Amino acid sequence: MSDRLDFDLQRMSRRWVAYFDLLGFSELVKSTDIVNVFYRWELCLKDFRQNLARHPELEFANFSDTFLIYAPDESIRSFSAIDNCSRYFFQHVLLRHFPLRGAMACDEFYADKPNSVFLGKALVMAHEFGEQFNWVGYTLSPSALARMQQIGLAECPCHYRRSYVPTKSVPLEATALLCGGGKGRDHIRALEQMRQASLDSMTAKHSHSDQIARVTQKYDNAIQFIKRFEDA
Repeated sequence: MSDRLDFDLQRMSRRWVAYFDLLGFSELVKSTDIVNVFYRWELCLKDFRQNLARHPELEFANFSDTFLIYAPDESIRSFSAIDNCSRYFFQHVLLRHFPLRGAMACDEFYADKPNSVFLGKALVMAHEFGEQFNWVGYTLSPSALARMQQIGLAECPCHYRRSYVPTKSVPLEATALLCGGGKGRDHIRALEQMRQASLDSMTAKHSHSDQIARVTQKYDNAIQFIKRFEDA
């Protein structure tokens, strides 16, 4: 009997895929009591599972510090579901003081959850698009925006704002989630507290000033984005 997996064509389709990376997770695990990390993260997952239960058509997978949410297809209904869950996931994880960065894409994606096999253009697009930004934030990739336009959805949904976002080179115009929908004081507070915790940790370890500046800048960029669109 062979242990090799066969390609199952039914598991391949064009679909919405949201990809998230926890930032600085390795350092968190090394510098913090693992039991504390575990229970904080379990609270995040509990919140998320409750939200995901309202959208049984969606699937969720994670490995180490990477998280995926994916839909069965590229329909309007599936976008509504994955957008709701992705926004909920991002904002609640942030409020639990876990910094993360993510993006949504729409293209071919092969999902074999029983065997933990996930691959395809949508995954690569979401990863590469989200990874380039120098902040804590969540964006819609060009492939997601193109599909939204095809099916008659607004290019910039009400929970998002179109703005130039700092990358690791030059700012890039993107459609990004506005935490709190213009009332993001709690998210700003969480970002400020995470920034201070990172600063304290790096200072105690005598980290190089360039490293400190790079890390704190990610938080500053996220805070400035929320404040830019905050309701008066």
